[in-house]
Amino acid sequence: MISSPEFAHKRLHALLILLLAFITVACSQRQIYEASHANRLQECEKLLPAQYQACVDEYGESYDDYQRRKTDK
Repeated sequence: MISSPEFAHKRLHALLILLLAFITVACSQRQIYEASHANRLQECEKLLPAQYQACVDEYGESYDDYQRRKTDK
């Protein structure tokens, strides 16, 4: 049978691993969004001035705004 302190230590270790995994996934999603966002905005710079602003308006959403909009649906 597992002693109480040993069980608590293993449980804490498992929780820390899960927390780190969650943080890593969250950071990765933000990084992917921001890299994609930067690429889209770079593509906007290739457009004519009349089209540029519409492009920036379409892709100018921050990651935090994107997340809020996504959860509001």
